[in-house]
Amino acid sequence: MPLYPYHCKDCDYKFDVAKSVVDIDQTEACQCGSSNTVRNIALVSIEKSSAIQPYFEPALGCMINSKSHKQRILKERGLEEVGNTSPDTLYKNIEQEREKRIAKSWEQL
Repeated sequence: MPLYPYHCKDCDYKFDVAKSVVDIDQTEACQCGSSNTVRNIALVSIEKSSAIQPYFEPALGCMINSKSHKQRILKERGLEEVGNTSPDTLYKNIEQEREKRIAKSWEQL
């Protein structure tokens, strides 16, 4: 259940209430007993970050600290990560290779 922040206008107390979305319009009483409360809008901050939490990668047998760290280890070991290519990119690459083969066959004629 989501937490909703409330503010009591009588005693200036701020509190959170966990309740269902269905009950969102229901008024909440403060600890002072007043029902003169208002629901505040909670501010949410979302940051896009390329940083990842360090984790153990069993396939590599070591701790990974970041995406660049993982790429460096893969490169040092002569490995390549697979399975992260989007289907659109794969289809585009297949079509480009097909066009190259067709052009090459025409050149040989």
